[in-house]
Amino acid sequence: METVAKVRLVFSERSITGSLAYLPADFDAVIAAMAAGSYDPAGWVEEATMADVVATFHRLHEGAGTKVLIRV
Repeated sequence: METVAKVRLVFSERSITGSLAYLPADFDAVIAAMAAGSYDPAGWVEEATMADVVATFHRLHEGAGTKVLIRV
């Protein structure tokens, strides 16, 4: 993990971007748990088509929605 000097961050108007990724095994485990009824995804998981993907990402960026599965 890289550290950033606070003074350089404030006085040079820098941007910090991060990301988080999951491994295929993580997805497999969650899908298996959902299929087994371990928890109900209703209300926080929705589906969208590829035709709606741009509008869906705009909605998520605005704070509407939590998790979207894109049907391909």
